[in-house]
Amino acid sequence: MPVRTWVVATAGVLAACVFFAWFFDIAVERALLLAPVFVISFGLVAGLGLIFWRAAAQSLRRRP
Repeated sequence: MPVRTWVVATAGVLAACVFFAWFFDIAVERALLLAPVFVISFGLVAGLGLIFWRAAAQSLRRRP
């Protein structure tokens, strides 16, 4: 895996942690400990969103 990918992923996780710490008004240290939960939750929500988006798009394409 390229180093650039690691750097971008790390920056994304840190930005998400800082955002969640600000949004939920918790300490950044606690948000960093909960980072795996944030990443997995975001992935699940994004995956469900994509599934529903594709289902809606296919449903609209099949209409006569």
